[in-house]
Formats: sequence, structure tokens, C-alpha cells
Amino acid sequence: MSAGNASVRIVADTNTVLSGLLWSGPPQQLIHAAREERIELCMLAARADAIVSGDKRLRNLKTYQAIPIHGAAEALALIARRAPSK
Repeated sequence: MSAGNASVRIVADTNTVLSGLLWSGPPQQLIHAAREERIELCMLAARADAIVSGDKRLRNLKTYQAIPIHGAAEALALIARRAPSK
């Protein structure tokens, strides 16, 4: 995926991606944001701004390799805060 105008780089775990593809809700909104190039889905090596996971045990870690771990709804709030003003 091209970075386009994406201002936030996110690593989404498999749970989040599958939830986003199969059901409505925050994970689906993240998939839409990636399709609209408002965010960039990437690997950890890409210096992601956040890791998104539906796994509570993973979110309880708070960070991984200095990257904050969020649920989908928290990630959407991060995207909203970073969106360029119109």
C-alpha cells in the first residue's frame, strides 16, 4: 500500500484485520481508513506509530519495542487527533 497522505502508521494484528474484514465496528473503520490512505498498515520495522490488537493480554503490555499498543477504538482516536485540519 502506498503511504499516500497517510499520517499514521499502524501495525494491526490478525485479530484486528479479520474483525475489520468480517464485521462492523472500530476494526472495520481502521480497514476503511487504510483503503482511503488515511493510515498506512505496515510491519514493525516501518517505525509504526501504534500496534492495534483485539487481544487484551497484548494490550496490557502497553508497548512493544517502544511502540504503544491500542485497541481499535483507541487507534481511531489517535488517527482523529493526527488528522490534518481542513
